[in-house]
Amino acid sequence: MSENVAQPVPELALREFVDSGLLQEVNRQFFHPLGLALYVRNGGSGPALGGIWDGRDDPEGFIFEAFTPEEIERGRVIQAEQERRASARYGVLGFGVQPLQAAATPSQEGP
Repeated sequence: MSENVAQPVPELALREFVDSGLLQEVNRQFFHPLGLALYVRNGGSGPALGGIWDGRDDPEGFIFEAFTPEEIERGRVIQAEQERRASARYGVLGFGVQPLQAAATPSQEGP
């Protein structure tokens, strides 16, 4: 009989999160439209999660001034990965982004 041993979930290095464009895209696609910005600061031993800037009192919130060709390419790579993963998730789960539906509990089910 084999024992189910939980395997640790691998962590993405913060440097890779920044360098791959994920920070850029999570800000562009999610945080900036909400008037927020996730930021990373450079420390002596590498990048460190800085926090979230709050610009919700400004109706336009945050935007990037301009994108370099490299930033545009990183965004395109991430967009292609989102599309690839969405296809797989739809095939298995029936959705890409998890819907906000409350799970039915026995007390919520009808007779």
